[in-house]
Amino acid sequence: MHNFEEELTCPICYSIFEDPRVLPCSHTFCRNCLENILQASGNFYIWRPLRIPLKCPNCRSITEITPTGIESLPVNFALRAIIEKYQQEDHPDIVTCPEHYRQPLNVYCLLDKK
Repeated sequence: MHNFEEELTCPICYSIFEDPRVLPCSHTFCRNCLENILQASGNFYIWRPLRIPLKCPNCRSITEITPTGIESLPVNFALRAIIEKYQQEDHPDIVTCPEHYRQPLNVYCLLDKK
């Protein structure tokens, strides 16, 4: 993976950010990733009428989410614009190996031994 693409990758799902949301601690994650973390926590249903505590996966700081959920977090518009620009560029799609996560697929010929 290119270093630039790493900067555009969510540290939870390891994919290019989709609908990036920024926490008050300045860490950014995909909206769906944050929703999954919030729902997986036992606090989601217990605290539903109040503010819901969400622990940042990077720094562990607590953010209180309003009852409207992750939608209440601000969109990282700068990052979203960079991702849109990056995806519009002509860059070769790298095929990855299904056996080795995020590793480029290499072809080896048994006859040529190359």
